[in-house]
This record gives sequence, C-alpha cells and structure tokens, in this order.
Amino acid sequence: MDSQSYIVVLKDPMQAESVELETLHLGGEIINRFSIIPAFEANLSKVAVEKLKNDSRVDYIESNSDVYAF
Repeated sequence: MDSQSYIVVLKDPMQAESVELETLHLGGEIINRFSIIPAFEANLSKVAVEKLKNDSRVDYIESNSDVYAF
C-alpha cells in the first residue's frame, strides 16, 4: 500500500481519540500529535484520505511537506 504523510485537522479536539482510532482502522499510521491545534500527522493511503475527508469530525486534510525559512 502506497502511503503519504498528511496533516488531519479536526473540528473538535475532543474527537481526536476517535478519529485517530478510525485512522488506524483504515490502515494509517499516526506519526505526530499537535497540541496547539486539534490535528495529527499520519501516513495515509489515498483511500484512507478520501474516507477521512468525508468524516464529519474532520475539518480538512493537507498533504504534509517540508517548509524552509530563508
């Protein structure tokens, strides 16, 4: 299964545990949990991304990438 790193942003921080469990159920791997915003980083397949995008607890999902400051 090909997977890529994504940032999953939640609508409600109280839903984090249940969305993370769903992510694992879909074959994803939780890489990092953020404390400033209700979000986590996960390696996800394209199928998992599409399913999570349609989850009412998820605000949005972005592809993760490196950011450099000059």
